[in-house]
Amino acid sequence: MGFNGVMYRSSALLVLLAHLLTACATSNEIATYEHDDLISVQHNDENSYTLLIYRDAVGQTRHVLRRSGVCELVITYSLKGDILVKERGEGERVITAIEASRLTRHINTLLGIVDTGKPLEHLSSI
Repeated sequence: MGFNGVMYRSSALLVLLAHLLTACATSNEIATYEHDDLISVQHNDENSYTLLIYRDAVGQTRHVLRRSGVCELVITYSLKGDILVKERGEGERVITAIEASRLTRHINTLLGIVDTGKPLEHLSSI
């Protein structure tokens, strides 16, 4: 094997390694909340939506909406009072309490939770 063959194999290996490292970094970033304490799970068998609620070590709460295992939406209630939302395919952004309330009602509808007018403890912000 000549010099060109070694260079080609080395280049291919470097490109593959770069892709693997990027994929690992991206998946770690997305799944960070999965290291937090899972405090609640709601699932709707009819449409495959699942809501998982996590609390991290400092007390922030994350509401993670999945459909058929794919993360559709993450709402983070921070200790500073900010409410952040991350939708699939979009960047994270700050939302108002009114927007968070609308999202919570929409999530409740997807999960088949009937609104009785009483706050649901496991879905309220903390």
